[in-house]
Parts: sequence; C-alpha cells; structure tokens
Amino acid sequence: MAAAAHGFARVEALGVALPEVVAATAYGARALRWRGRLLACVAVHRSAEPDSIVVCVDRARRAALLAAQPAVYYLTDHYA
Repeated sequence: MAAAAHGFARVEALGVALPEVVAATAYGARALRWRGRLLACVAVHRSAEPDSIVVCVDRARRAALLAAQPAVYYLTDHYA
C-alpha cells in the first residue's frame, strides 16, 4: 500500500485545488472528500490491484469508463 499512497499524492494535490475538496482518510487510507462525501481514495481491499485508486462515480459513468478503457478501469466484486 505504500506505493499506492505515494502515487495518490499527485491525485491529492490536484483534488485539494478544487473548491471544497479536502484531504482526509477512508478505511485507514488517504482520501479526498467533497462536502463530506468520498471522491477518491487509495484502494486497500485485497481484491484491488496494487497501486489502485478508488474513484467514486455514478453507475452510468462507471459503465462508460469500463467500456471505453478496460485496460485502465476495472471493478471487483468488493467495490461493486
């Protein structure tokens, strides 16, 4: 998880530049929240690939991302 947390630093830097987005934690990992809602975090579940980031999107957007770039985006049963 150390590599994922290190890689998340860039995501975090970009995220906190957005209005009302703050650095936080989720499930013991670094995360971004907007108005208290989770936006993204380091994937910590054992089903996640190493150095993965969880990104919260609605189901329609998730389906579009998975279809458009399956080599980049994936979904495990745990995160479904």
